[in-house]
Amino acid sequence: MDFVALTHENIAQFKSSFADLYTLCFNVPMDGSEVDWRYASNPMNDIFSWIAVENGQVVANYSVSPIEVMHKGKPVKCALSLNTMTHPDFSGRGLFIQLANMVYKDLKDKGYAFVMGFPNNISNRTFVNKLGWRDILVMPTMKIDIDKARVKPSGLEDSVISDDSFKLSYTSEEAEYIHVNKSGEYLKWRISDNPTNQYSNFVIADDDGKKAGSYIVVKEFRNLINIVDCRFRNESEMRALMNRAIAFANEKQKESITFWLKLGCWEHLVAEGMGAVLTSPVTYFGLCPFKEDLSEDFFNAEMWYLNMCDDNVY
Repeated sequence: MDFVALTHENIAQFKSSFADLYTLCFNVPMDGSEVDWRYASNPMNDIFSWIAVENGQVVANYSVSPIEVMHKGKPVKCALSLNTMTHPDFSGRGLFIQLANMVYKDLKDKGYAFVMGFPNNISNRTFVNKLGWRDILVMPTMKIDIDKARVKPSGLEDSVISDDSFKLSYTSEEAEYIHVNKSGEYLKWRISDNPTNQYSNFVIADDDGKKAGSYIVVKEFRNLINIVDCRFRNESEMRALMNRAIAFANEKQKESITFWLKLGCWEHLVAEGMGAVLTSPVTYFGLCPFKEDLSEDFFNAEMWYLNMCDDNVY
């Protein structure tokens, strides 16, 4: 068995077998275009993915996606943990741990501060016990049933426009919370260039329609509308965009809208006033530090502001 680091130069050689393993492990189709998008097209231009290869076939993999988070107005290089895959014929050999340690060494060597992610209840104990992760928080899903939504016009509904291709200027606002740095380039790659999911992005723009102020990104999923990403500058703009999401759900004949909002933030309280309640799923969030002097802020649940699309599942 060989262990191979995926690179921009060799990814074409392995992507068909890689996609086949993904489809087998998750029972979700993957093709070469998604492999290219997810791993080779990231705006940060780094690939952190190791594979185990047996007789020319990919039999195990661990990958992370390079990102930046903002902390006190400054970007911090880190990574989002992605898929862990092992062919059933090769389970029980510790391949995941070996591959993860190889990925983490590469991240450390390139100066990345930590890896973060959203493990499920099956994988969480492995990340914590064997890879040095620390659990930070759990994120309940919030839900508004459309037939129970308390819609109050904000007066800004006519200001809402669509920008599904992210052509406006998007800049990550300085905030008191740690959050993923979402430039227009990042959002275009993560949302509009996604080859497997379709999203709609509603925006309230400034500077004669050139700069995105508040925005809300939604996606259809079964009988739901997921709000996968959002930024609200004030209550009036939030209400206008949430009203648009509720109207979108009505148009698509969906039963509910779901989203994540940090407990204790003003947006959470506005959502509750519109009829939001807590529901499942409840999502784990944790990280593994690579720098001994990493600020304790990163281990403080109160410091994080997360959206659904910060988890690669959405």
